[in-house]
Amino acid sequence: MAARSRFAASSNLLLSNISHVDGEGYGFFAFSLKSFYTLEYILTSILLGLASFGVLPNVANIIVFAKMGFAETINIMFCVLSVADLVYLSVSIIATIAIKLNSESIQTVFIDIYDLTLIMNPWTWASFGLGSCATALIAVERSVCIALPLKVKRIFTRKRVSAAIIFFFGLTLANLVQSYATMNLQWVTIPGTNQTGLVMNYTAYFQQMIVIAMFAFSVVPSLTSFIVVSVGTVFLVVKLNQSAQWRKSSTVDVKKIGVSNKEVKVIRSAVLVCIVFIVCFTPNVCLVATMVIQPRLHIADIYFGPLMYILFYIAYIFQSISSSFNIFIYLKTSSRYRETFMLMFCRAPKK
Repeated sequence: MAARSRFAASSNLLLSNISHVDGEGYGFFAFSLKSFYTLEYILTSILLGLASFGVLPNVANIIVFAKMGFAETINIMFCVLSVADLVYLSVSIIATIAIKLNSESIQTVFIDIYDLTLIMNPWTWASFGLGSCATALIAVERSVCIALPLKVKRIFTRKRVSAAIIFFFGLTLANLVQSYATMNLQWVTIPGTNQTGLVMNYTAYFQQMIVIAMFAFSVVPSLTSFIVVSVGTVFLVVKLNQSAQWRKSSTVDVKKIGVSNKEVKVIRSAVLVCIVFIVCFTPNVCLVATMVIQPRLHIADIYFGPLMYILFYIAYIFQSISSSFNIFIYLKTSSRYRETFMLMFCRAPKK
């Protein structure tokens, strides 16, 4: 009965919050429903465009790395990163299309926007966590490659890297199973109309488990990976600059460099991927940090809900940029990737 009355009265927690803000003139930002819809339309269009653009490049990445083989551990990690990006972009496309249809009242089966966000969020958290861990593993492996060039292949063997990837996938699966096992959706019908919709039955246990799942499987891995990637990237940049200076010296002993030209190119590719990750993931880190410091900064809050909704869209747009444009880094920095890509998709290698 609670779910039925909630659906009939509002059908949308977020828009209900905006209506209160608009009608009474209170809240963090008192912007009208029309302004919210306009801004939402712009942001969802940008997100949908970026996500749609990024799907094919990530599919191409997976195919190319599989063709190149997984004898080198870096190919395994880049391939896993592409899989995580593909999952995130696919979920973004589904969610944004559903929200657009919902906002424009095109569909016959209504799903609350906030409920839809909760339903899709586990996949977003899972892809965030998996992609972050893969990027952190890339940064660590390349850092060890520079610090201990003669031991890196003994430390990062295929079995160990595969075991780490399986562990990351296990965390992802645990997130999905735990999240969906605690969800309770109900079909309700608005009295006097033929409109039927799905709404979430919000129990105290469900809300508690959602918070635990978000922090355990997304926030903690992502923030930890962000710190690891940031430190590793700084280390790689410093070492690359030192390597470049050594190579310019005519008196340098080649053994002091320890890293081949091929490895330097791979490191540069990894550095660029890590830099893109850091830049594009910073908005997410800032949002999570503010939510931890001030719990009221949440999408369900009557004052801050609309603002947080928009800020999360902006953060997802940055994440979509990171997930969509890695292919250009690979094409620019890896001659082997470029040749394989050209042979598979352009029929002739680039001269």
